[in-house]
Amino acid sequence: MTRRLLTACVRWIGRRRGAVTLPVLFVWFCGIGGCARPVAPMVDVLELRGAGLAQYWQVDLPLDRHEQLDRLELVGDNLYCMTDCGTVAAVHAPTGVIRWIVSVTAAGRPVFGPTNTSQDALVTTPETLARYDQVSGESAGKLRIGFMPSCPAVADAEHVYAAGLDKLMRCIRLVDEVLIWQVQTADPVISAPVLTESALFFASRDGVVYSCRPQSKRERWTVELDEPILADLQVSGQAVVVSSTAGSVYCLDSESGRVRWRFRTPGQLLHSPAATQDAVYQHSQDHGLYALDLATGRQLWHRRAGWQFLGQHGSIAYLFDGMGLIVGVDNRTGEDVGTARAGGVELAAVNRKGSDLFVASSKGSVLCIHPRSQPYLKRDELAAAWQVAQPAGDQPDAGVTAGSAETSQGPADARYDLLRSSDATPAVGGYDVLAEPADDQTAGD
Repeated sequence: MTRRLLTACVRWIGRRRGAVTLPVLFVWFCGIGGCARPVAPMVDVLELRGAGLAQYWQVDLPLDRHEQLDRLELVGDNLYCMTDCGTVAAVHAPTGVIRWIVSVTAAGRPVFGPTNTSQDALVTTPETLARYDQVSGESAGKLRIGFMPSCPAVADAEHVYAAGLDKLMRCIRLVDEVLIWQVQTADPVISAPVLTESALFFASRDGVVYSCRPQSKRERWTVELDEPILADLQVSGQAVVVSSTAGSVYCLDSESGRVRWRFRTPGQLLHSPAATQDAVYQHSQDHGLYALDLATGRQLWHRRAGWQFLGQHGSIAYLFDGMGLIVGVDNRTGEDVGTARAGGVELAAVNRKGSDLFVASSKGSVLCIHPRSQPYLKRDELAAAWQVAQPAGDQPDAGVTAGSAETSQGPADARYDLLRSSDATPAVGGYDVLAEPADDQTAGD
C-alpha cells in the first residue's frame, strides 16, 4: 500500500512538472508529513560515543508491508538498497537523501549489482541489463538479453561487459546493441568483473583469472590459480586481489598478472575480499575475519568473531561481528579500541574508500555512522543534495551556494529548510534530526 501511494504521487508530480522529483515527494511523505513507521534505534548511541563513533544520518525506506531489505551495496556516492521484491533504492551516501526507488524485476528474481558507469547505475537481471540515471533514477535504456547472466555486468560510456552461464564473456555496444566480441571460458564467470580505464579483469569458476583490453578483447595476461573462484575480484591500485574457495587469498600484479603473494586460511572463502589502500580484509568460513597487509600479505590480525569489514579510519578498522557488535580494531596492534551494541543491525555495506559505516535492518531502516572527529551533517549540505534533482526553476538564488557563509549564518529560505530545524541543531539526512546525547563528559571532549 505504501509504495502504491508513493508511485501514484510520483506520477501526479510528473504530469504537473514534467519530471519525477522523488526527493521532493519523500520530504512531503516522510519529512514534513511524518512517517507512519517509527524509527527504532539499531545501535546504542552512548556506546558508539565510547567507540569514537557517532550517528550521522538515519532514514526509513518506504517498503511494502511484507517486503524486506536483503542487501546493501556502496558504489560511488550511492548506497544501493535491494529488497526481496526486486526493488532497488538509491540513497545518497553522504547525506541520506533517497534519490530514487525503482522496481527492476519480479519478486524472487535475482538482482546483480548495481554497478556504476560514469553517468548511470547498471542493474543486471535475468531479463535485462537496465541503466538508470544515478541521481534521478530515470531510465537510460534497457538491453534485453538472450542469456542467463552469471554475475553483475559492468559498463563504460559506450560498452557493456556481461558474462553468462553459457560460459561467454561479452562486449556489447550500447548505442545499437551490437555484439562487439565474446570470449569463451572453460567455466562460467561467477565473480563480479572489474573494469578500469585500461583493463577488464574477470575470473572463471575453475580458477583462471583474465585481463584484457576492454574494447578489443586483446589479452593482457591470463593466470591459472587452479582453485575455484566464486568471490568478487577487487582491484586496489596496482593490485588485483582474488579469493578462492580452497581458502587462499592471492594478490596479483595488475600489469603483469604475477602473483605477488598468497595467504592461506583454514576455511572456504565465499565472500569478496575488501581491499583498501593498505590492507585486505577477508572472511574465512567458520574461522572469522583476517586482516592482511596489502603490500606483503603479512597477517595484521585475526578475529574469530569477525564477519564483515565496514570501513577504515586511519589505522582503525571497523567491522560487524555478526553477533550484534560493531567493533573498532587497531590495525597496528590488533587490539580492540571500542565496541558498540548493534542488536538491530542485520545488513551492512563495505566501504573500501572511506570511514563512513553503513548498516541496516531488514525492515528498511538505514543508518550511517562515522568517526566523532568528523563534522556533523549540516542543513545546507542536506539542502544542496536535494536541490541536485530539482528543476532549474526551483533552485535558490544563483548568488547563494550551499555551504557559503550566507546560507550558514542567516536564516534559511523556508523552501530549503527541509527539516524545519534551527541553526543550532545538527541536521541529519533523510527526515529525522538526531542530536548527540549529552553526558557529563561532553565538556571534556
